[in-house]
Amino acid sequence: MKKLRPIKLTRKHKAGIALAIVAVCTGLALLPGVRVLFEDLEYRVMDYWFILQGPQSTAALPVWVVLIEDESVTGYGFRSPTPRSLIADTLDMLNAKGVRCIGLDYIFDRPHNPVHDRMLEAALSRSRAPVIVVDQVIERFGRLSILAFSEVKSDNRDIVRIYSLLREDPAANPSMAWAMYRACYGSDPPLAAEVDPYSLLLNFYGPPSRLSDASPTFPVVTAKELANLPAAVLQDKIVFVGSGFEDLGDTFRTAFSTAQSGFRLTFGVELHATVIGMLLDGRYLIPAKRWMLVAGMVVLFLLIALSSMFLRTWATVAIGLAVIVGWMGLSAGLFVGAGLVLPAMAPIFFAALVFVLCQSTLYFTEARYSKFLQNTFSRYVSPDIIHEMVDHGWGLDIGGESRRLTIFFTDLEGFTSFAEKLSAGDVVMILNEYLARMTDILFEVRGTIGSFIGDAIMAYFGAPAELPDHAARACRAALRMQEAMGPLNDDWRKRGFQGLRMRIGIHTGDVILGNIGSEKRTDFTIIGDSVNLAARLEGVNKYFGTWIIVSEPALSLTGGAFRTRELARIVVKGRTQPVAIHELLHAAADSPAESADGEKYRRYADGLREFYRGDIAGAERIFTENASAFDDAPSRFMMEQCRSLEGQPLPEKWGGAVELTSK
Repeated sequence: MKKLRPIKLTRKHKAGIALAIVAVCTGLALLPGVRVLFEDLEYRVMDYWFILQGPQSTAALPVWVVLIEDESVTGYGFRSPTPRSLIADTLDMLNAKGVRCIGLDYIFDRPHNPVHDRMLEAALSRSRAPVIVVDQVIERFGRLSILAFSEVKSDNRDIVRIYSLLREDPAANPSMAWAMYRACYGSDPPLAAEVDPYSLLLNFYGPPSRLSDASPTFPVVTAKELANLPAAVLQDKIVFVGSGFEDLGDTFRTAFSTAQSGFRLTFGVELHATVIGMLLDGRYLIPAKRWMLVAGMVVLFLLIALSSMFLRTWATVAIGLAVIVGWMGLSAGLFVGAGLVLPAMAPIFFAALVFVLCQSTLYFTEARYSKFLQNTFSRYVSPDIIHEMVDHGWGLDIGGESRRLTIFFTDLEGFTSFAEKLSAGDVVMILNEYLARMTDILFEVRGTIGSFIGDAIMAYFGAPAELPDHAARACRAALRMQEAMGPLNDDWRKRGFQGLRMRIGIHTGDVILGNIGSEKRTDFTIIGDSVNLAARLEGVNKYFGTWIIVSEPALSLTGGAFRTRELARIVVKGRTQPVAIHELLHAAADSPAESADGEKYRRYADGLREFYRGDIAGAERIFTENASAFDDAPSRFMMEQCRSLEGQPLPEKWGGAVELTSK
């Protein structure tokens, strides 16, 4: 089976994948079951928002709580069930103080002491204020009261969260808070459209109220103290009467049952007071609008996804933490400032899922591709180039790509005969030292090693990382490599070996670039006529007695950065088209305007001009003089070329090209 090559994602691919992941995670986050799955966590976060918000004032609410506790039942001989005669006395005192309506948070579901029952019945019959009682009540009390149900729901941590205002059955009794509002104001409470009357989310005003508190959340008084309370204090107030015994079970945990409050529980009667307060001032907890949730999650997920796809991991983590903190801040701000409940944990979970999915996508594409590049190119280019290829997407569609590059061939003069005089160990040592130094230079100038062929090196510039100045880099590398041969030769001579000279050929042209080979073995390399020509140019140095030859196409791309002299127009074996070649001398910045060899180069240029014009005799004379005066090897070669043409008619279309018949 053919092994699939790892994929490098383009920017469009990354953006598309990011959008797809955002869409999927947003859809998952909006599924009905997700709310249930994260409900407990959302409640926990909400508890922190309550603590952050702190206690809210109830001073403007006409709501009071009367607690019947231990001191109130002193002298009755029992406390459970609460003495009904005491409740009767409490009703009478409240009526005497002019309260608007009374809620009795007690269950009168069976007869008790006949005398006390008659006293409560009488108190109910003479109460001017409407009295609301729990609908689990015997007939004698129920016919004198307004019946209501009392139902709350707790979460997994037994913290009360939900209060039912109404039942699904329209004919059923309403809740105590609903009945109290209707009895006091003659109409049903005006609920906001977003409020669910069957599952009202409790918006607590503060910690549980206690008689010992200097400032309880709701004004609270005991039944025993009620007689001493001025009538004006309770005039026209809504009063709830309930149990103040902490050990009899009518207590509940709320968001404020924390260490700060001593983990105190809230009396059930105060829950009714909380709800009537919510109905009076419209202080509801309303779920954030669906469009707000969707828009917020899309922005949150997009920030995570796009940063994951286009930024480094540390930047993504920093941005992710920032946007998550921002989301938590938004959730807290909406809760405290507007009573809007924006889910916190589900969006954060799916934001983390977006991050994981994006990073996983990159791992199975980019990370594997990065490893693929390292495995493929580590033999050819420096690690810095590999990193840039990964970061910038260079060389990603290779596998038969046509590209214009500068090709570079080297060879050591006479290495074969040199090696025959040495032991195998010495040959390998010298060759390794030479190739290591040359490789370092090529990597420093960002060249790519094509192959080592014995003592020869084939390299190229401009791939896999695209380099606009590839020709100039090749010329720089050639000069530095020739310079490095000096210290190497000095070291070899000290150890008893002879020195070596290196020839270099440089050409720029179109090549086929890619992984070439079989399924079992491939090499990343270049092929084409330009590669062959560069290899021939290295050998052309032998004809001219030079050490670095660069072709006209390569030199034309260097922008005058180097001093050269044109050697000739040549036609190498296997080609029909001539190419102008130049001897690379040095960098233009490193040479004075007039050098000691200036006259030699000028005279050579004069001879070459005559040769191109077809004045072979004149060219021979100049080359001969130059060879004699300066011991110039290229002049001697051109002199011999002129002599070989003496007495022969020049072609009709003379271009001045020298045809080389051997490699």
